[in-house]
Amino acid sequence: MSICTLGSKLHVSHELSRVCVLQEMLRSCQGRAGFCSVLTDIIENKSGGVQDEGARWLAAVYFKNSIDRFWRQRRNAPCIGEDEKSVLRTRLLKLVHEFNQKVAIQLAVLIAKVRTLPRQWRATEAHREYLLLVMALQATA
Repeated sequence: MSICTLGSKLHVSHELSRVCVLQEMLRSCQGRAGFCSVLTDIIENKSGGVQDEGARWLAAVYFKNSIDRFWRQRRNAPCIGEDEKSVLRTRLLKLVHEFNQKVAIQLAVLIAKVRTLPRQWRATEAHREYLLLVMALQATA
């Protein structure tokens, strides 16, 4: 299955049985080039209504977990390429202004993880955006 097909299917699913199938599809696509970029596309799409909020949350969870597993190069394991990492850093800063609290929490954890990775993040800009996100989350809690 292609990564693009996965993205389009995740956008339209809201039935429990379909969500289980989509979770399996997500697991099978993890580690492929472009996987995290497709997840950010799904997270950024806020036009789908209530049923897509679950898909956005699921994409945020998989995005967070994929960054944890594939950001650093490990022996005999796939790794996110440097070009995709650069794109993801930029897109993460745009995702900071998330109003759905469940998605925002996943993104805050993700940003904290990426920010702690050495030589991989512009500290001043990322730190400022992260602090804004944390303050926004505290205000809504």
